[in-house]
Amino acid sequence: MDHVNLIKGGFSNCYFIIEKTAIIIVDIGSSKEVENIIRHISSVRDLTSKEIDGSFPDQERPVIIFSTHFHVDHIAGISYLLEKLPGAEVSFYKKVKDFLSRKEKICIPPVRAWFGNLPPVYLKLDRHIPSTFEIKRDDRIGIPLPFLRNMVSVRYEIHHWIKDGDSIPHAPDWKVLSTPGHTTDSACLWNEKENILISGDTILNMNGRGELNRFCCNYSQIKGSFNDLKAHFSVGRLYPGHGSPITSGDNLLSEVKVWD
Repeated sequence: MDHVNLIKGGFSNCYFIIEKTAIIIVDIGSSKEVENIIRHISSVRDLTSKEIDGSFPDQERPVIIFSTHFHVDHIAGISYLLEKLPGAEVSFYKKVKDFLSRKEKICIPPVRAWFGNLPPVYLKLDRHIPSTFEIKRDDRIGIPLPFLRNMVSVRYEIHHWIKDGDSIPHAPDWKVLSTPGHTTDSACLWNEKENILISGDTILNMNGRGELNRFCCNYSQIKGSFNDLKAHFSVGRLYPGHGSPITSGDNLLSEVKVWD
């Protein structure tokens, strides 16, 4: 089984990471995704320890939920997953605390981004309309629209607030990197041992080799975040927030399209 697995079903990419010390679930975009996550966990627990990583993923292995940013298509399924896995631990990058306390409002991309940069991404999604089941179960929070962006109350405990450069709880190989631009709270996950980057909506892959996301609150800022990543990390596997993962190559960030 692969170390990082793409779980389909929602409106963003959800990644299921198997570690000896934890299972990490990144970006739970809808309750439809949760159904697939539960099936995946069940299949993992049915495998022998040799097939996984040397230790059987029993009920004692903690499940950590992490979101690359506080947008509805990345967080809507968290409450429903917690109904199915009540022992899972929720973690966010520390900037999200400013939204929940209403110290800062969720940023809204400029009008030109909604009309010029969002449609090409949206049209390439596998699904466009949520089911009745999802509408009933999903959390309606993290919506970057006027008035709706005030909907930030969560129905669950947040166990871990993670700072820039800190590791995911129980999984020291996975570092959280602050990459503001798409949103002020955007973050990536970096695994130096395996040269893996989970990029959230900082880097997408709608065209084959990856591109910097132009649907963002501050494009100059996202370019700066990307340049920092490119200068410090040689990525061999890239897992974007939308689009197909790129799982082979050397220094993949050098091939990512950056718009002028």
